[in-house]
Amino acid sequence: NAIAQTLRQVAAQAELAVAHAVAAAPIWQSTPPAERAQCLLRAADLLESRMPLLLGLIVREAGKSLPNAIGEVREAVDFLRYYAGEIEGYSNDTHRPLGPVVC
Repeated sequence: NAIAQTLRQVAAQAELAVAHAVAAAPIWQSTPPAERAQCLLRAADLLESRMPLLLGLIVREAGKSLPNAIGEVREAVDFLRYYAGEIEGYSNDTHRPLGPVVC
């Protein structure tokens, strides 16, 4: 069955993504918070610079309206910038990343 095969492929991709995240976690944990904040800010900038491409994907693949798609990208950018600001002034001695989280 094609659906079952697709689900197995998706599960395998998810397992691989988690394995890569677990392998990279120690590197991220040892990265100073200011550098982690800069990564989040770069991610926000990339999302904004690629908004037209993202909007097309969100509308086509998720069936969202254009205003909803714009709202989703803006919300993601806002979260990235918010958490980049929150981590400023933290220290690896007091605030360690949780590690990979799957949702």
